[in-house]
Amino acid sequence: MGHLFEALTLAEHHHDHANQAHTHQALVLAWTQRGDDRQALEHATQALRLYRALDNPVWEARALNAVGWASARVGEYDRSRDHCQAALTLHRRNHNLDGEAYTLDSLGYVAHHTGHHQQATHHYRQAVALFRSLGNASAAADTLDRLGHPHTALGQHHQARTVWLEALELYRMQHRSTDADRVQQQLKSLDQHTS
Repeated sequence: MGHLFEALTLAEHHHDHANQAHTHQALVLAWTQRGDDRQALEHATQALRLYRALDNPVWEARALNAVGWASARVGEYDRSRDHCQAALTLHRRNHNLDGEAYTLDSLGYVAHHTGHHQQATHHYRQAVALFRSLGNASAAADTLDRLGHPHTALGQHHQARTVWLEALELYRMQHRSTDADRVQQQLKSLDQHTS
């Protein structure tokens, strides 16, 4: 991560707003992987500010979703929903299916965590369909994994089992053993709950 901070310092020194924004976006991913959603949110907010000034709607939409995702992860669901809805509008206006899929996934997460489970399943299913059409099996697996939770909350255990089994198969094919183990535990809990 030190190299990213060096890159950010250089971009700031040279007043290179595009590379500042790109580096903030990279730091969002780095902090998210480390589990520090507050730091991710701070960098996502900085990236959004810079992308807006650059007047690039696709980059702005990606940053809007990054702010939305990080906001949801820290429990700021209203802020998250607003940013994700704005991102979805921009992605659709610019025909960015990849960005649309990730934003629908974020909206599914927000809906599930605010008790709107039916809406969550709708968003997640749209995201999975787009990820599949784009050939993004890694993101499809993650969304299928998340989709099982609102199904469980709605008492739709068969649907939860179906999407988790599919996620498990994809995770195994992708050699993502930690994710596969987590889904295996979710399936075991589901079986105990429904027996």
